[in-house]
Amino acid sequence: MKVRVDCKQLGIFACYFVLLMILGIFVRDVPEHGDLFSFTIPQMIETVPMGDSRSFGEGALDIVNHGWLTEDNIYIFKVWPPGFVFLEVAIIKIFGEDAPFMLVLLCLISVLLAFFMLKLYRTLSFWIPSKLAFILPMTLFAFPLTRYFFLQSYGLMLGENFAIAFFMLGVLYLLSAVQEQKQKDLIFAGIFIALAAYFRSQFELFLQALIWSGLLYCLFCHFFYKNKPTTQEKQKAKELMRGILTFIIVSVIVTLPWRAYRLIELGKMSWVHTGKITYYLAVTSPEKAGVLNRDGMGNLTCIIDPSTCDDNKNAKMNTIKTYLTNMPQWYALKLSVIDKFWFSPLVNRGGMNEPPTVADYVANSLFLFALIFSLAMCYVLRKSKFFPVLVALNFSIMSMYFVIITLVHYEFRYFYFIKIYALIMAILSATIFVNERKGNRIGADPD
Repeated sequence: MKVRVDCKQLGIFACYFVLLMILGIFVRDVPEHGDLFSFTIPQMIETVPMGDSRSFGEGALDIVNHGWLTEDNIYIFKVWPPGFVFLEVAIIKIFGEDAPFMLVLLCLISVLLAFFMLKLYRTLSFWIPSKLAFILPMTLFAFPLTRYFFLQSYGLMLGENFAIAFFMLGVLYLLSAVQEQKQKDLIFAGIFIALAAYFRSQFELFLQALIWSGLLYCLFCHFFYKNKPTTQEKQKAKELMRGILTFIIVSVIVTLPWRAYRLIELGKMSWVHTGKITYYLAVTSPEKAGVLNRDGMGNLTCIIDPSTCDDNKNAKMNTIKTYLTNMPQWYALKLSVIDKFWFSPLVNRGGMNEPPTVADYVANSLFLFALIFSLAMCYVLRKSKFFPVLVALNFSIMSMYFVIITLVHYEFRYFYFIKIYALIMAILSATIFVNERKGNRIGADPD
């Protein structure tokens, strides 16, 4: 069996990889935690203030030393999915505890991002000249946010960069499935989006929203096309439903192992067990609330109704009741601080200490414009064959963000993904629009 190697594609991948490694090694937008070439997981556990990163490191060492999480650390797999912990376990087993794990993570994320950029290049090449398609993926890293969250110590130790890269790869394969009519692209889309959920639990929410959107669209197609007179329209609807179901089945299969573990160990198939924590934080009194919970309006139940403060026993019931009976006040308080988190400088990781600079306002205004633009393009492209995918993606992301923002306290990094997503979707939507406006044939092989 001969394996065909596309030298051009390999060269483009190598260019992207080298660029990412150079940015990761030499560019620093925010002061680092530890030296990239010597910082180890045990050192990270001792010195890094971020609870998530410390917990991941402790869990990885536990699994390496004891075969699984000990009783003191079993909570880790209740609160977070296992993807990043298992990745750190693999690093320790292959390179040892004293390995510069951030350098290894930088190499791994650079490979994944270079693959994503190559796929983005190939996708854009169907719609715009290949030279412009080659440049556009690199412009993503002109923004400090993307460099910081993907390639620098804060993002490397959190592991959310892997979740975002996997998810956006899945998005590109969904678009490719529409563009090239290939079933294998839907399989890859299901795999990558499901893998994103293994690294961060919010991506499981995005996946669930996509699944339900797909099922609703299947129902719509079934009833809308059932009485259509032409066989061609019915066949088109069947192919569309078959594709949606392929994506759903693959994503469900990939997530099944973790759900099975959760069912066996905890008696529930929920992805993580953070619901109670959210309700407890909602009733925490200002005196006991942490900086992130207090500044991020996470304890609104207590603020609106002081009689509920610190009543953990009835936290869920009181939170739901307070929300439903005080919805205008709830969202007024939430919206009163959202601009501080959206426009905040990158240095404000654990609290709002530094005011935004002009550069922060400009960059984050561009992200906001990209978000509004990508949502508006759904309407503009309503007659495009990409319309169902664009609507499903944007609806899933925005609806789940609405739920998260409603119930959970704000953190600066919670807005990082939506900014990156908006930027990429704006680029994709704009290139689709330009191509269709010119009447070019979509689906031709890239140059």
